[in-house]
Amino acid sequence: MTVQIEKWKQAKKEKGLSYDDLARLTGLAKSTITNIFCGYIDMPRYETVSIIEKALGLSSDVTEISPNSIVIDDEEERDLIMCFRSVTREAKDALISNAHTAVMFYRSDKK
Repeated sequence: MTVQIEKWKQAKKEKGLSYDDLARLTGLAKSTITNIFCGYIDMPRYETVSIIEKALGLSSDVTEISPNSIVIDDEEERDLIMCFRSVTREAKDALISNAHTAVMFYRSDKK
């Protein structure tokens, strides 16, 4: 995500946009925008990435591939995704948050 953030920072600078401007253009909270650009959120949701890139006039592999078009070879991943798709929005938000926490813990444990 670091390379992508640098691309976003460059586009933001070239367009003369502030975090407030991006928040207005995207409908996201200014704190979310700030946290992403400062690296506190290193794995924003697909939808968030798409919204930011659209506001900055950019496109990338992330926005060109829909989540539904990703081919999954691993049956365990396929089962996980099917379970994920079957739960409520609130449960999805909790699962995503927990997954991000687990990944961060795993990464810090490997250092």
